[in-house]
Amino acid sequence: MPDRSRLPLPFPGAARFLALLCLLAPAGARADWPSCAAADLTAARALMREDPPYPEAAREVGSEGYVDVSFIVLRDGNVGWVRVLGAEPAGLFEDAATNGVRTWHFEPARRQGEPVECRYTTRVKFRLVTDSPDAPAA
Repeated sequence: MPDRSRLPLPFPGAARFLALLCLLAPAGARADWPSCAAADLTAARALMREDPPYPEAAREVGSEGYVDVSFIVLRDGNVGWVRVLGAEPAGLFEDAATNGVRTWHFEPARRQGEPVECRYTTRVKFRLVTDSPDAPAA
């Protein structure tokens, strides 16, 4: 049986890259970040929260839906790590939602006056805008 503890690395510097990746990767399932609504925090407040662009493929078939996301509001108010919690319908709106959320900007949450990172969870809705039945025909 070969010794698998010393497998060759795929490229020069791979060990350094993997170590850095471990430091930067979010904790995933762990709750390292407090909720932005935690009792000991002054809540983060959205300053710029535009709707993400509607996916053209979804528009063409007339599909509507939503994506539930969790993300980190960083100390500077930018959005860090974004995770999709669920979507309906699955596979259609997730990319648009995560890319859109990454452009949002917040007044960061604060603890004792100091900005802190926190976890924010929301639903991003995708709705087609239709003309009102009372609107005159063009």
